[in-house]
Amino acid sequence: MPNSKTPGTTEMIKSDITSRYQSGHCLVPLGSTMNGEVLTEEPIVLILDGVFDGTISMLSGGTVIISATATVTAKSIEADDILIEGAVSGEVHARKSLVLADSSKFRGQAQYGQTVSVEPKARINGALVDTSWSN
Repeated sequence: MPNSKTPGTTEMIKSDITSRYQSGHCLVPLGSTMNGEVLTEEPIVLILDGVFDGTISMLSGGTVIISATATVTAKSIEADDILIEGAVSGEVHARKSLVLADSSKFRGQAQYGQTVSVEPKARINGALVDTSWSN
C-alpha cells in the first residue's frame, strides 16, 4: 500500500499564510532598503524581500511575510499572522499565528496568540512567548 503523508500543522499554517502571498503588497523589494514605520488599520498582506529597519503595526488583522531574501531589524512587528523565512532581529507579536521556516534566523522575542510553528532547521536565539497562556 502506498505511503501517504498528510500535511502536519506547520505545513498547513505555512500553506495558509503563503497562499496570501499572491495577493500581497511588496513593501521592500529585493535589492531595496527601507527605514521607518508602517501603520495600517487595513487587513493587508505585507511582503518584505529586501532590508527593513523599523516598526510595522497592523492594527486590524494583517499578515507580514518576511521572505528568505529579507533582513529585518524590528523595533516591533505586529500583525495577526507572521511568516519568517529570512533574518529577523527584534520584537515580533503575532496575534494569531507565527511560523519560523527552515530558512529563518530569528534573534529577539516573539509573542504569539494562538499557534506557533518552528520548522526543524529554523535558528532561534531568544524567546517564544505564548500570550494566550495564563496561570
